[in-house]
Amino acid sequence: MKKDGFKCVITGENFDHVHHIYGFNRILQETIKAENLPIRPIIGDYTQDELDRLAKRCLEIHFKHGLGACLTKEKHEKFHKIYSYNIYTSDDFEKFLKEERMGK
Repeated sequence: MKKDGFKCVITGENFDHVHHIYGFNRILQETIKAENLPIRPIIGDYTQDELDRLAKRCLEIHFKHGLGACLTKEKHEKFHKIYSYNIYTSDDFEKFLKEERMGK
């Protein structure tokens, strides 16, 4: 938020959302894989030690992929309407950013 001056990187208006340029679902998948834990249906099924390991690893992976970008709710929803919530890349975001700034 500080990096973007607390403004949407497209409109310059006050932002509502922080967009993960590297999808948070991918961060979670990497976290589970790195910790070699099964996916359990209920979070309470994990031990406190497992939860602590997951939290620590998730933050490491999250910061490895860099900061997000401040967006208005409208722009964030538009991005995900075009590129989905599950499979998108940083290149997709750069393309979206360029096109939105050009008014396309």
